[in-house]
Amino acid sequence: LEDLFKREVQESLSINDKVPRKNIQDFQEFYQLTTFSLLVEDDFKQQQQIQQLRNITTNLDQYYLLEKLYCTCDLLMKEANVDKEKTLIKNLLAYMPNDYLEEIPIIKIYHQLYLLLAEEAEEQYTIVKNLLLAIEKEIDHKTLRPIFKGVLTYCIRQSNKGEQRYLLEIFDWYVFALDIRLLWDKEYILAEYFGNIVNMALLLRRFDWAANFVKQYKDDLKPVYKEYMVNYSLAEICFCQHQYEQTLEHLSMIQKGLTNIQHIKIERLLAITFFELKYMEALHAKIHVIESYLSRKRKDVPPATLIGFRNFIMILKRLIHKMENPNYKRSTADITKEIGEMELLFGRRWLLYQLERLGGD
Repeated sequence: LEDLFKREVQESLSINDKVPRKNIQDFQEFYQLTTFSLLVEDDFKQQQQIQQLRNITTNLDQYYLLEKLYCTCDLLMKEANVDKEKTLIKNLLAYMPNDYLEEIPIIKIYHQLYLLLAEEAEEQYTIVKNLLLAIEKEIDHKTLRPIFKGVLTYCIRQSNKGEQRYLLEIFDWYVFALDIRLLWDKEYILAEYFGNIVNMALLLRRFDWAANFVKQYKDDLKPVYKEYMVNYSLAEICFCQHQYEQTLEHLSMIQKGLTNIQHIKIERLLAITFFELKYMEALHAKIHVIESYLSRKRKDVPPATLIGFRNFIMILKRLIHKMENPNYKRSTADITKEIGEMELLFGRRWLLYQLERLGGD
């Protein structure tokens, strides 16, 4: 058995050494194999031992650099402070041979992704985009997904800064991910991406595309999410096309148990639909229901969500007062300024649009 184990280790090592390492797990496996080979090969000559030790240290260098880049990119996506990591990576790169960054594709793309997220330079985005499209067929989806998420994060941040062209970039990345089935966990599409894709299509006013997307992929949702995701998405699509009665119809079809976030989103969409239909009695009642719900659930809802939704209700009440009372004390300019100063606010675009429609002071 010992001889068989030795042969298996050496054969595995020989195969592994010839295949490019494409993810963190490949570097871990190579380290384990080279370490095993030293332990089981008592008859290694000194020169062979030295070479194996060099292989181990080289692999460890590459593994550590890749792991550090991966973790730092994750921290940057979460907007954490990475000053310490930046200093360490700078020192690591000064020590590492240049061929690590140029000849090992997975390290190269993570290095470029790190630079993109750390510096947010537009030319860096083009580099990462081209690298990702070049290697997407060579690496597995588990490895590709965090890189895709990093690129998407950059595009979303640029869009949030007012760079409108990145809306189309985000949409194109979602289409790319759909085409290669990157957004699936086994047989089911991830629900968070399903909703984000619909929202992005609506921002670009691609209403037919959004409706076709829901129709095409609704059966790929986990059954537990299907009723909510399909009907809420269709309700949003109808709302954006001013089909308000159909919006209410789709929302009424969501009956199963909801999370607090899902409940809040439904209540928001109901409120703005009542506003558009000028169902003022229903709107006032809905606002009262929402405020009571937020008061009861204040400990169960994430603080940022709670603040954003409370701000939404506050501005919505200002709009209602302005619509119902021509002598309302707050001017359009005052409310606009108030909206601009709110870091957390649900439905910002819709609120500003309604304020513009009301006009005057």
